[in-house]
Amino acid sequence: MSSEPDRAALAHATDHIARGLAQITHRWRGLPGVSAILSSHLAEVQAIEDALWSILAIAIDTASGDQIAQIGALLGEPKVTLSDAKWRVVLHARIDANRSAGTVDELLAILLRFADAGDVTAVEYFPAGILFTAAALTGGFPPARVGGLLRRAKSGGVGVQLVAPASGATAFRFASADDVEAAVGTGFSDVTQASGGHLAGVY
Repeated sequence: MSSEPDRAALAHATDHIARGLAQITHRWRGLPGVSAILSSHLAEVQAIEDALWSILAIAIDTASGDQIAQIGALLGEPKVTLSDAKWRVVLHARIDANRSAGTVDELLAILLRFADAGDVTAVEYFPAGILFTAAALTGGFPPARVGGLLRRAKSGGVGVQLVAPASGATAFRFASADDVEAAVGTGFSDVTQASGGHLAGVY
């Protein structure tokens, strides 16, 4: 069993000086010189505590606003249309990709940040190819972005592809009858490919 303290149980102490001075024994209490020396050392302890908590505040899981934007910029993962919660998942996956040695297990672990284990299969092809198939991506993550993370995590010379379906809200569909129906988000796209419904694709 780990002896590491639970982070949720920790609290930022802002009164090191007062607490330290309160621990002075009766014999030395009230002596200006002792209090001054002790206060100077405790002020350094307080500065260290404050600095450590400022670092904790900009961790991926606790950062927000400009702090998480800086992390995204450093990792090269912009927010685009993602919520902060989904962006955090992408940022964690990007770190996994940056650290990856390109093994199938490592790539699969990245994909499982975006999909349930029962919806994912991985097939290796000789000499150096891996095909991942996700029956569904949880949370509506863009499959192209997930595929990009997998390709970043792979080893050099290894081909990686992800087959993933479009979400129900953006899936391509035909008109329900013979009459023309205007459906920018679900019908055919125009020449710019900036609109239209999505088909299952390879990413």
